[in-house]
Amino acid sequence: MTDRFVGILTHLGNEGEAAAGADIRWTMQLNNAPLRYYGNVDTQLGAVDRPTDLAKPGILLPTGCRFRLIAQAKAATAHTAFARVQGWMWAARRLSADGSFSEQCDT
Repeated sequence: MTDRFVGILTHLGNEGEAAAGADIRWTMQLNNAPLRYYGNVDTQLGAVDRPTDLAKPGILLPTGCRFRLIAQAKAATAHTAFARVQGWMWAARRLSADGSFSEQCDT
């Protein structure tokens, strides 16, 4: 993510081809570490054209973090997979050393 920007992921839709069934394992990662509750998902969450809401308040993406969504076949068979991730990103006015941010304008 770009320097001085903060993001939040709010929706996810993932699909595999019909033949894939539950053979695809989906993993969401922040900075190469699996996200709690979204580390290994074997089911479809929404659809690419109708993403489902993630647990509120969503997944916070602090400044400088790296988000990855990985689709991996559990068997040695190749599959086609699609995903849509939706959310928001905004510029933080000020950042502190601990990664917290302020959206307030200086007056």
